Amino acid sequence: GYTHHAYFSAFAFFAFCVDKKNRELIRDLLGEENFQNQLIALIILIAKHHGHLPDFYPVADNEKDAYILNKDEIENLYHFLDHKMEQLPIEQFIQHFYGFNKIKSFKALLQNEKVKKQFLEKIVFSKSEKDGLDFFMNTQFAFSALIQADKVDAIDSQNIDEDSNRVQEFCRIYPETLKTYISSSKFKIDTQLNNLRTQIRQESKLNIRKPLQQGKRVFDLTAPTGSGKTVMLLSLASKIIETKGDFRVLYALPFLSITEQVEKEVLEIFKDYVDQDFVQRIDSKSINQKFDKIQEELDAEPSKEKIKQLDFLAFQEQVFAYPFVITTFVRFFETLLSNHNS
Repeated sequence: GYTHHAYFSAFAFFAFCVDKKNRELIRDLLGEENFQNQLIALIILIAKHHGHLPDFYPVADNEKDAYILNKDEIENLYHFLDHKMEQLPIEQFIQHFYGFNKIKSFKALLQNEKVKKQFLEKIVFSKSEKDGLDFFMNTQFAFSALIQADKVDAIDSQNIDEDSNRVQEFCRIYPETLKTYISSSKFKIDTQLNNLRTQIRQESKLNIRKPLQQGKRVFDLTAPTGSGKTVMLLSLASKIIETKGDFRVLYALPFLSITEQVEKEVLEIFKDYVDQDFVQRIDSKSINQKFDKIQEELDAEPSKEKIKQLDFLAFQEQVFAYPFVITTFVRFFETLLSNHNS
C-alpha cells in the first residue's frame, strides 16, 4: 500500500541520526565535527533518489510553505507507519550492517511524535556553508554514486565489474592499436607536413611526462588546424594510461559535427575490435546500433528479456559505461552540474 520507499529511507536515516551514539558514527565516517549540512544533504539525496535534486533553498509564494521535501509525501509515510510498523523488519535490517553492534536501534524513534514533527518541519539547509563549490560538487558526486548503485541493483546486473574489466581490456590493447594506426601509410613520414605532425606529437608526449609524474591533472594543447590534434590527443591519453593506470577515455567536443568526425576516425583506429563495444558516441544525434537491433526484435516479438536489455543499454549511456566515450561539452558539463537523475 506504500511505494515511495525513498521518503521512508530518508526518514529512517533521520531517525537513526537523532540518536547521539549513531551521530558519533556518522561524525567519524565524515571526519569532521560540524556536519549538520552534510546530514541534511544526505537526507535530501535519499528522499529524492528517484527524482531530481531540488533547490536546497526553496522559495514559495507563501514563505512559510517553502520546504525542501514534499510534506504530503511525509504525511502519507506517517499514515503507512501508523498501520504497518510492526510488520517492518527494522532490527533485521540493522543486522546487515558491518559493525552493527555499534548501531543503536532507531525503531522506536520512527514512531516518536517529536521526531516525526522535526522531520516534517525542521529539514532546513543552513546558509552559512563557506566552501560552497566543494560542498556542491561533493553533493553531486554522492547523488551520482547513490543513483548508480540503485539502478545497478534494480537492473540486477554485474555492470560495474563487467565495465571495469572492459576498461582494463581496452587499456591493454589501446597503446599498440594506436601505434599500428599511426605507423600505417596515412601517417608515414614522407611529406613536410607529416614530418611536422610527428614532431608536434612526439614533443607533446615528451612534455606531458614530467607533470604527469608530479601529479598534475590539467593540460593544454595548442596546435593549428590540420596538425593532427585528434591523433595527438589520443597519443597523450595513451601516455596518461601508461603512467596512471586503467582509465576510460572521454573525448568531449563543442559541436555535433565534430563528434561525428572524431567518431569516424576512432572507429577506424579500433576497427578490429568493433564487436567489443569499446567505443560509443553519446550525444543528441548519436546512434546505438545494438539498441536499434534489439528494438526491432522487440517490435517483432515482445519479451521481458528484450525490454530488460534495452533498459540496460539506456543505463550504460546514462553512466558513460564504455571504455571510450565521444560526447559533447553540453553532455559532459550537464553530467557534472545538472540536478537530473542520470
